[in-house]
Amino acid sequence: MWKLILFLGGRKKEEVFIDPSGVSCRKIYHNIQDKEKVIYISIESPKIINPIHKEGYSLDILIQEFIQILDVLITLTASNPESTVMMRLIIGHAMRAISREDQKNIQFINDLLLNRDTRKILAKQLEQEKRQHTEEYRFWNTFDHSSNWQRSESAQRVAARLSEISTGEMKQFTIGKNELDIEDIVKNKKIVLVDTSRMTKNSKIYLTNLLVYAVYSYALFSENMFLKNPDPLIVYVDEFSIVVSDLFDELLATTRKQSIGFVLAHQNFSQIPKNILDTIMGVVDTMISFTCGDTEAKRFGEIFDVKPRELMDLSPYSAWIRLGNDNILTDLYEPVMDYVPPLPEKIISPKPIDTKTEYWFLADEEDSWQYIS
Repeated sequence: MWKLILFLGGRKKEEVFIDPSGVSCRKIYHNIQDKEKVIYISIESPKIINPIHKEGYSLDILIQEFIQILDVLITLTASNPESTVMMRLIIGHAMRAISREDQKNIQFINDLLLNRDTRKILAKQLEQEKRQHTEEYRFWNTFDHSSNWQRSESAQRVAARLSEISTGEMKQFTIGKNELDIEDIVKNKKIVLVDTSRMTKNSKIYLTNLLVYAVYSYALFSENMFLKNPDPLIVYVDEFSIVVSDLFDELLATTRKQSIGFVLAHQNFSQIPKNILDTIMGVVDTMISFTCGDTEAKRFGEIFDVKPRELMDLSPYSAWIRLGNDNILTDLYEPVMDYVPPLPEKIISPKPIDTKTEYWFLADEEDSWQYIS
């Protein structure tokens, strides 16, 4: 996969590569000649990716993006997953209520969910802003009434997931104004290398989904949808089971119409819900199978019209590839690098361009989140 990135990168194609091991990211970085176009993101080289504090997007889209990320995080990390309507309602009202710059981050939202005093302060702030007649004011002003005990329980469950990713090293990624602009990456043909090694499981899931669903928001709002030949973007996700959700099939359908391609790599089909796996298999244009397990071999065997055992016994540096309706057994190149050299002390991460795209929205658009019950 990383050779494909180098190939396209050399032809000035914009790419995002998410690597849970970090090995491929380092190899790619050392093999890219033009380091100025590389944005390298890791625990040692953080970049603020804050879906709560982004410019150029409607609040509805930002709420949907953040809730979707929480959906995946809760589903993949909770022993008894609960992604409830109440959770969506709470997050929606939190993001609609906050207006100050220093409040637009998950640390403040986490504090809001856990602390009664913070909720009182927010209600007072809404009064000062003359927003007493809004749904947000009524929601937070009555949040701690005994009749609303379900809100408190749901808030604590969400806060339990937010605590880990709003403190410690992950704080570097979440507090402040958003620094990673997908539109800037596309316009300036940059390569983003995201090394999630040395992160906790929750942090890996959160950071990966921040990137993937930022691409989805970009697809919904970029000017690409109006262009005959839109600028392409290639997104590579290794171990992609950590980004799948009920919205993932919609994400694939939306992005493919705007020259945004996903390259998804994984080893174990059992970690992916069957309905989502079926969707992925139904929309992808190219399939590649290396040597694999019996479950994967049975499914790919039907696709490549070979016996499952042939896929399980593939020799090193060989693979079955399906291009359109053609199945090809091919030899692969051996690795260019057999070792992983260290990264320089300072990774070059170019700053976003100063130009700002203007968008317009319907002022009287109904707020669907207000009517969730």
